[in-house]
Order: sequence, then structure tokens, then C-alpha cells
Amino acid sequence: DCVSVTNDAMIGGCANMLLALLLCASLSAVYTVPMPTLPQLSWEHNEIAGLTHFNMATFTESGNGCSASNWNKKTRDNNATSDASAFWPSNLNVTNWVESYKALGVKHTILTAKHGCGFCLWPTKTKLPSGEPYSYHVGAQGAYPRNILKEYVDAMTKAGIGHGFYYSTGANFYLNRHGWKPAHNPPLPGQHNLTTEQYKTVVLSQLHELWTEFGNLTEIWFDGGYGNQIKKEVIPMLKKYQPNAVAFNGLGVSPNPVRWIGTESGMPKYPVWSTGASGTGSPTSDIYNPPASDTTLQDFDRWFFDKGVPVRTLPVLIDVYHKTVGQNSLLEMDFAIDRTGQVHPSHAKQYKAIGDWIRTCYGAPLASVSFIGTEVSLKLPTLTMIDRVMVQEDEAHGELVLEYNLQVISKNGGTPKPVGSGTAVGFKRIQVFAEPIEASEVILTITKLNGADVNEAYIANFSAFAPCPKG
Repeated sequence: DCVSVTNDAMIGGCANMLLALLLCASLSAVYTVPMPTLPQLSWEHNEIAGLTHFNMATFTESGNGCSASNWNKKTRDNNATSDASAFWPSNLNVTNWVESYKALGVKHTILTAKHGCGFCLWPTKTKLPSGEPYSYHVGAQGAYPRNILKEYVDAMTKAGIGHGFYYSTGANFYLNRHGWKPAHNPPLPGQHNLTTEQYKTVVLSQLHELWTEFGNLTEIWFDGGYGNQIKKEVIPMLKKYQPNAVAFNGLGVSPNPVRWIGTESGMPKYPVWSTGASGTGSPTSDIYNPPASDTTLQDFDRWFFDKGVPVRTLPVLIDVYHKTVGQNSLLEMDFAIDRTGQVHPSHAKQYKAIGDWIRTCYGAPLASVSFIGTEVSLKLPTLTMIDRVMVQEDEAHGELVLEYNLQVISKNGGTPKPVGSGTAVGFKRIQVFAEPIEASEVILTITKLNGADVNEAYIANFSAFAPCPKG
């Protein structure tokens, strides 16, 4: 980059400095749009991640987590949540999770290593300020004995699926913290009352364990952000221990940030851009920060397993797929592990159903092409019915397409007929027509590009597809 170039050139004197400045001017002229890092590009190619919720909240009524009403009170079906033994899966089998990950088409996963209760799925060695152990974790005295994180990482590695961790930095009921502030005054019995500095020390100690003891992470999940309270410490930690992980909500601390799309519905509004600090992004932003759409399989935005909540229907999940992956966002689908420690059969059935549908619909295009330029005509093998196309930019060159049009030719030598248009393409844009149409050719025309010196787009894939089952 220009900073390193000019710093190195200073050693060589004025002549080298002049050359460095000219080089920087040249670089600035060429790279007129934000560029992704390799980890960001790799992450986008994964398309679907398994955001796996399994923690103390799994064993609370309706999966609502720890609260004053259940912390020191035994519920109708479990111990008080202050008791580490309340977390006790009856038949844990992480290989069972892998079956559903693969059925859906997941390429990497994230597990709630520590959620809002403060319970850790690994035997943390972190000490409290008093010197006593942080005893709210698997492997603690009287607690569930197995190191779930190790079993999870081992299973993902064996399956060839990336792994990562969710860790809520600002929320920890065990340590009486919510939004980095004390939650109860005075603390409830069994809670610990720490100063902000003491709490920071605990958080950083546990992050160090997660980032150094479980291999290379694909994604690090900061729920609600990393917290400005630990920003200066987290930056060098990420750089040293996990330089190739993307960081959800990591803008400001990671060179590989990815952003929250701004809704948990799984249905963000189009257009969705790869650039921008928040929400659906902006084509004029100078920050490459691709979006993640986190959503639930269960209805009612329920993240932890709740046996009383139905799963979303296949038509709804198809809509979710099109409005996330099909609109340039990575889909982070919830996996709510049940109290046995497995994917509930009703959930497994639905993961397989949507995975099968995606493979059936998009596994074999009628025709496809890649090109560099602003227009291409995709010739179909025969005159046939189509109702959708897929467009993908090669974002190694940045996100360049700002506007495009689609036309079809029904017969050889026929007149092109408009069938659609759009703005953002990014990693993937799936456009479904209002109705199926007979076509022999499909024409993609890029009508507006990003960057003053950009005059061609890099299209990695332009494909046409036959009408798909409606689910």
C-alpha cells in the first residue's frame, strides 16, 4: 500500500520518494473502488453458514436464556440456570449436526461458545479477580463433563467444514453484565460483581483461549459489536492469532470485516451492496464490508430450540434464499440444537428440503458464460422455457456493476424483449422473471459501472435456468 511504499522510500532519499509518490498516484488511479481481502472473498463463496445456537439457553423455558426469574429458581423441567449442571444434553452427537450442515449446503459454521448467560462450552482456564476459577462451564465440578468446542472443531475439520465462534463480549449474566453495564444492583446470589476493568480482563482472557486453542477460525462473531472498551486490545490479538478470519460486526478491529444486514427476517430489501458500513450498504462507500443475513429456521425469530415453535415452510425458506444469497448476501441460517444435543428430526427434514431444492433448481444451468465487458448474449442449446438468471461478478476486481438490463430473444433473428433490470450484482444476483418465457438467447447489458476509470465489468458467471419447483 501507499503507506508502506512511501515509508520504505524515505530511506532511499528524494529520488526514491518521488518514484514512490508517482506509484501511489498510479495505484490510486487504478483502484477506484474498494477491494476485498482474500478471506472476505473466500467467505462470500461459502454462500451459506450454519449459525449454531447451543448453550445454557437451550435448557431454559422457550429458549429465552438466563434471567432473574430462573437464575436461582428451579423451573418445572430443569435446575436453576446458576447451576452449571442445568446444561446437560442427554445424547450429544456433533456428527449428527454435520449431516444437517451438509444437507443444507453449509460451508462453514459458527457455534455459540459463550452466549448471554456466560456459560462456556469449553473448560476455560480464566480466573476471576479474586483468584477463584470461572466455574460456569462444561467440565466444572458437577457440570457436563465433555469439551463441546473440541468435539465441534474436530467434527468440522473431519467433515471439511470451516468453524468459528460466537462470543458476546458485553453480555454475561454470570458476571452480572448486560451491554457492558451491571445488570442487577445488588447482584443476584451466584452472580459476580466485577469492575469494568476486571470484566475486560476476563473477556480478553477467554477470547485469547478461543483464538489460540482451536485452530484457524473462518468467522468470529461479535454479537452487538466487539465493544469499544476492548478495541485497542482486540486489534493486535486478531492480527496475531486469527489474521485470516472474517469478523462479523468487526469493522474497526479486523482487516476482514463483514457486516450485519440490519434484519433477522432473512428478507432484506434489494439492492444489497458489498460495500458500506451498515445495513444493505452503499455503492458509494469506500469500505469493502460484505453483508451477512442471519435468520432462524424456527418461526417467531426463535434462535434457541423451542419444542413448541414450528419451523418455517419450504416456500418461505425459498424466498429467504433468494433474498439473501440471491441478493448478494451470505445466509447465516440458525441451527437450534435440541436438549439431546442433536438436530431435532423436524429441523433436519427441513434443512434437507431446502438444500435439495437449491441443488435441484440451480445445480445445472441451461447455459452459462463468463466475460469481461459490458454486454453478452447467452445462447441456449434449444428454444426453451426459462424464468430466471444468475449473474455473478468477479469481486476480486471490486464490486463494479451499478445497473444492468436483461433481454430475451424468443426465436433466432427475433427482436430482443426486456424481461428485467437491476442495480446491485456483487457476488451473486438471482433474478426471477414475472413469468416463464420461451427463449433462445438471453442478453445481459451492463449500463452503469462504478469508478471513474472503469469501463468494463468482470462477470464470473451469467447463467440461465429452467423454471424451478415452487416448493
